[in-house]
Amino acid sequence: MEGRQVTSALPNGDSGPRAQRVCQGPANGVLFQAPGPQKQRAVPRCLPPTQLRPTPLLALVARDQGSLAPTLERGEVSWVRKGRVVAFCGSAWPALQNLCALLVAHLKYQVRLQHDEAASMNNAGEGQDARLQSSFQSPTVRQRGRLYALGDLHLSFKANREALTALSSHPHDSLILCGDVGESTEHLALAFRTTRALFKHVIWVPGNHELYTLPPIDTPGRTKGEAKYHECVALAREYGILTPEDRFHLWEGEGGPCIIAPLFTLYDYSFRPENVSQERAVEWAKEEGVEATDEALLLPDPYPTKEAWCDVLVTRAEQRLEEAVAEGVPLILINHWPLRQDLVTIPRIPRFSIWCGTKKTENWHKRFNAKVVVSGHLHVRRTDLIDGVRFEECSLGYPRQWQDARERGSDINDMLREILPGPSAPFDGSLGTIWRRYG
Repeated sequence: MEGRQVTSALPNGDSGPRAQRVCQGPANGVLFQAPGPQKQRAVPRCLPPTQLRPTPLLALVARDQGSLAPTLERGEVSWVRKGRVVAFCGSAWPALQNLCALLVAHLKYQVRLQHDEAASMNNAGEGQDARLQSSFQSPTVRQRGRLYALGDLHLSFKANREALTALSSHPHDSLILCGDVGESTEHLALAFRTTRALFKHVIWVPGNHELYTLPPIDTPGRTKGEAKYHECVALAREYGILTPEDRFHLWEGEGGPCIIAPLFTLYDYSFRPENVSQERAVEWAKEEGVEATDEALLLPDPYPTKEAWCDVLVTRAEQRLEEAVAEGVPLILINHWPLRQDLVTIPRIPRFSIWCGTKKTENWHKRFNAKVVVSGHLHVRRTDLIDGVRFEECSLGYPRQWQDARERGSDINDMLREILPGPSAPFDGSLGTIWRRYG
């Protein structure tokens, strides 16, 4: 989103995801936990042998729906069944150390290393196993991964590029980049390289800024319109990032199963009053001194107009979504532009709405069995519930638009929006829109 005037987030936001402790547990043990959103940069891979007695008995407890065999690649332990305790004597430390590193590296399991003095002196086989079982009344559980979203990074701003370097590692989670990463291939490459190293999977949808043809526009070889979009897609694929041109992804992490559906719809100036014709829409906005930079830099080539390009994109997306909804699994709809006009609340520049979407997507959340709809573009962070569907606007915005959040001690990690599994407390929409000024 960009125009001559700039909107800002509305007040009464709530706090974003907070850091979780990486290591916690009883005095005689350490719990290695797959991290959620956190400030820590590194996850410890194993407990150094120097922190244990020379000949302890170590117990590994892992809880899973089935076998751990796909995770264990070195063969020290072939499997650990649900609730089963595997014990190692001190001489088996190297095998346990490698096993612990593998489990935490994959970040699918929580691993507890426990020192049990009494059990270490007991070599009675079954009795020993039973004693260890009793010391783990609540065995740890598998971490399935969460889905986060962040839009409108606008990496042309130095402050936002610096903020990106503080993004914490989430090796078992996935991230949605909801458009407007920046205007150049360098901006995209920076975002793709950084996030791909921190998250298990990254999904990207284009915003208007990625589609800009920077001046001088007539420079030979400079891509425009649809060609510029496909140039961005090609770059994303180099980093293994899912795009609207790829097959939809089945999410089986927390809050799943769901089908992840990245979309690209553009806009057609239809978010306007009924008494304003489409032909007059831009002039109507200019009357209040509002004009999007898109009018100069977002070219529709090879289509005659943005409206024509939008029509093609919407038709193509509908076909794919109809095929996906037939699978009987809820969808996560991801689009840079809001799917509904009633979600466009930008009091300082209300006439900017004509660059914010198309009415053709108004009922997609119901038509295509959406569980969550994710968008950006507005730089007004909010959560809404409409027809039982959660709508998340997850933009970061220009530095001045989240400066107040930084002044409260928040950083980019607090601005991540958890899409799945979503709010821990029931969210029925009874309180109306949740404004997320501070994350």
